[in-house]
Amino acid sequence: IARNPDSTLGGRLSAALPQFGTPALATATVNLDPASGDVTVDAAFQGLDLASLGLLDPQLAELAASSVVLSGRLGTKLNIDGTLGPIDFQVNTANGLLNLPGRIKQPVPLQLAQANGRIDLGHDLLHIEKLTLDLGGPTVEVAGDIDGALSGAASDGGQPLIKLALKAAKYPASWMDRFWPSGAAENTRAWLVPNIPEGMVESVKADVALRLAGADGSPAKLESLKGEMATSGLVVHY
Repeated sequence: IARNPDSTLGGRLSAALPQFGTPALATATVNLDPASGDVTVDAAFQGLDLASLGLLDPQLAELAASSVVLSGRLGTKLNIDGTLGPIDFQVNTANGLLNLPGRIKQPVPLQLAQANGRIDLGHDLLHIEKLTLDLGGPTVEVAGDIDGALSGAASDGGQPLIKLALKAAKYPASWMDRFWPSGAAENTRAWLVPNIPEGMVESVKADVALRLAGADGSPAKLESLKGEMATSGLVVHY
């Protein structure tokens, strides 16, 4: 720890975290303002095994079947009184497999994934500035907010709410059922999957509002869906 020219105190930390990878490695630059009690943290990590995050929060235990290794950066400000500000993040991975049994039918191949955004634990809000996915052919781009996923209730008191703007390209119709979230828009799924078995979604843009399943057993609910799509070679059964 050393005194900076502006009278704040600063230091650099590093650690190997074998329980979170083989091992996960983390470094952080920390600065403390003695006058205000504010602490700023700029951290970097690599080799973080997504499946290990259940050690931090039991609600993340469903990630245990995934094979995804993350690297990235985190930045936040906290106070010595225990107040934690929003956490800005940038994360990437390659050649992984996201497996969520009970949520989606098949594991999602992540040839490349990059995301940046902000986590506001005080308001239980995850803001996704941009998430890009390469699924080994199809590509997906996502931006939006997830409200209330940790507490089980959105800021309006309802079930956790996901609002997303989606873009996708080169998505085979035959893949439609693979990654459709369980319990979401089941009537739509029940018609689309058997009736559009072949063809290619060349491009799609959509705005989606989805209520996640509630802690009381309330099912997931698609609140709104609007967008546009360009296709080729679709086989449609009526």
